[in-house]
Amino acid sequence: SICRLLLPSSSPTSSSLLSLSLANNSLGDASLACIADAVAAGQQLRSLNLAGNAGKQLPSSPMTASARALAAMLSISSALVELDLSWNGYRGEAAGLLVEGIARNSSLQALLLGWNSVGSVGGEELEKALRCPTLTSVDISYNCMEEEQAAAVARAVASSSSLRLVTWKGNNFSPHLLADADEKLKERRSHREKQEEAMSANEDRPEQEEGVEEGGAVPPDE
Repeated sequence: SICRLLLPSSSPTSSSLLSLSLANNSLGDASLACIADAVAAGQQLRSLNLAGNAGKQLPSSPMTASARALAAMLSISSALVELDLSWNGYRGEAAGLLVEGIARNSSLQALLLGWNSVGSVGGEELEKALRCPTLTSVDISYNCMEEEQAAAVARAVASSSSLRLVTWKGNNFSPHLLADADEKLKERRSHREKQEEAMSANEDRPEQEEGVEEGGAVPPDE
């Protein structure tokens, strides 16, 4: 099975696997939990896409088992930088477990949670998750969020030094509530782009030849 292949001792390729996409396979809660456990044991995967896997269980399944396993995985992960959990129907207890795991993570940079129901999580818990120190990009679109969660997003953006992009369309609050946060994120992206341009310019600049000083050649020895 997929889970066995991900375990570090089961396959020569498992140790070299850095990216895995299993999106839109209707795997269900139990299979997602098994995959999360295997990824946690492997500790080498950098990108994981599990979007669209609630399948026929949506909306009846609470998806609690996979949320608990994913939270445990996130709590110990030191390699994973990209995670897509969109379209899985995480809500209530399951959403709360996920948010707790994200808050304890120290490697994730890009997180996609669109089309779940993270709006069922309290504002304080959501804020802690968004303040994960490595997060740069988060998608929380269409998550039934209210003004409490909008305020949490605003606080997280204000206090975070890493967040540069947060997508929040399709929620139950007016976009003007996050106007200041949106402006701050734009400023950070602009600043980052300028930094990258400067770094690129420095890398393209030819190195001075050894023994040649600025302004001319080194005079010959007498």
